[in-house]
Amino acid sequence: MLIRRQRLLHDALVRPTEPPLGTPADLADGARAVHQTALEPGHRILLYTDGVVESRDEGGEEFGP
Repeated sequence: MLIRRQRLLHDALVRPTEPPLGTPADLADGARAVHQTALEPGHRILLYTDGVVESRDEGGEEFGP
């Protein structure tokens, strides 16, 4: 999400889905795309991934509390 001047800019950072970061390139259907967005002082970006909160150890137990 991109926040500018205390307002959420809906869909400002929406991009086509791609395989998760860190997966081998040969799992993708094509070359990975590079996306750019101009940011200015005061802009805020909120990123969220469920990869950390749903991570499990080798025994299948979730990380964290």
